Amino acid sequence: MRKQHIAALLLMIPTALAAQDIAEPYRHQQYQGELVLNASASLPLQLNLGEDKATLDSPAQGAFGIPIDEVNINAEQLSFSSATIQASYNGKRDENACYAGEFTQGATYQLTLCPAQQQAVKTPQQALAELPVAVAIVSYTDGQWQVDKDAFNIEAGKQFEIGSVSKTLVAWLLADALSKGLITEDTRLKAYWPEANEQVADIRLVDLATHHSGLPRLPENLTLTNINDPYVDFGMADLKQAVADASVSLPANYQYSNFGYGLLAETLAKVYDTTFADLMQDKLFTELGLSQSYLALEPVDNPQLIAGTRIDGKPVPHWHFDAMAGAGAVVSTLDDMVRYVQAVMRPAEQHRELVQQLLKPRETLGENSQQALGWLIDQQDGQQLIWHNGQTAGFASFVGFNDKGTRAVVILNSRARSVTEMGKSLLTSDLSL
Repeated sequence: MRKQHIAALLLMIPTALAAQDIAEPYRHQQYQGELVLNASASLPLQLNLGEDKATLDSPAQGAFGIPIDEVNINAEQLSFSSATIQASYNGKRDENACYAGEFTQGATYQLTLCPAQQQAVKTPQQALAELPVAVAIVSYTDGQWQVDKDAFNIEAGKQFEIGSVSKTLVAWLLADALSKGLITEDTRLKAYWPEANEQVADIRLVDLATHHSGLPRLPENLTLTNINDPYVDFGMADLKQAVADASVSLPANYQYSNFGYGLLAETLAKVYDTTFADLMQDKLFTELGLSQSYLALEPVDNPQLIAGTRIDGKPVPHWHFDAMAGAGAVVSTLDDMVRYVQAVMRPAEQHRELVQQLLKPRETLGENSQQALGWLIDQQDGQQLIWHNGQTAGFASFVGFNDKGTRAVVILNSRARSVTEMGKSLLTSDLSL
């Protein structure tokens, strides 16, 4: 069976983006089109051009914010490339101001991109009110917590897939092990994975947590045969095979890796001599009082878990995980995520050393961006923001707080539409719901 190259678009969420030089007339523009896969199937794509960055969305696959490394656009042609998904596009402008050309990702597909209909700029509150979301603004003033929360277009108290925000919980476990001296910053995979090849064995656990391991985004043996539930069949035997066969990119620069976090989670289970599920339950869900949170390891009849939807509102199946659970398996509620962010932004005495390990900047990603364990640290509007986002096929999430520990924002969306910019806007302002 021929490999479906376009399936490689599927990802949890990218983070750091390369700076672009986008000409003034084309800034803040969006171009949409249908990627023609064959005579009976197509895939909607959207190119987003900002002032200094460009991204690609694949809404039907729940993939948003795919980094574009190079983009060139003028009155005659449009071209761009993405190393993340190993894809490129070249098109020529037609009489309708559209760009007709070819999208190459292993195979070559026809794609015509046309300007998207422009909409009026909306406030974060207006944008959130159009989505099926639960949102909270958390503040800490004069020793007191205040939580302003609301649910739009959904019933309050529901559970959501939080996607890659799960990675910050895995990072909490790593920081716990570091603070207790169970491992050191130099502890490497070879201590726990005798199956690992020489390059993989030499990877440090902290480098998995900062996406500087050199591992690819996904394991080579993750087949994605079940596009509706891509991680469900990837078990421990597959992970052992992956660490034996994986190629490591050296020198190891920033490369966002779901593979790395799945591997990190299972390694931490070995550190604590337990299962990853039990480790999460004991060290996070129970200890921090996250009573409505769990790992989506298998389908369950759960009326509290809200249905996820594509960007067009159509329902999609829930995701489930096995040996890749560390990449994004957590299901949670707004109240639990509020408790979690409070524990990180103003830790209790017994967690202070842990959180110091967790939030220490370890890698520089750009002029205004650093990577801690799991969390991103950005300078924006004169403030330092600590945040992460998440995406699955039917959900999007954002959790962030300022470094002063005085304000946090949690957004859980049951539609596969990014809420990151809304979250950052609420975080850097004094707006309320």
